Amino acid sequence: MSNDRHHKQDTEQSGSPETGIFPGKPVYIRSIEVSGRPLWAVFSDEGEHLGLATSRAVAFAAAVQNDMQPQSVH
Repeated sequence: MSNDRHHKQDTEQSGSPETGIFPGKPVYIRSIEVSGRPLWAVFSDEGEHLGLATSRAVAFAAAVQNDMQPQSVH
């Protein structure tokens, strides 16, 4: 029982894709093309462009590292 409680606390604090729990504001990540190169753009929930990444994984990692909640936009 104690292990279950600690696992739940760890999951709530660190977040996980399985539970959909991440700290911070949502940001949206989508692929774009700039000068013929594929990139991944990160946008705030209000549409403000926050940054670019060379891969989807890097964009998601940067969002999580900056306490944001990444969401894919198709």
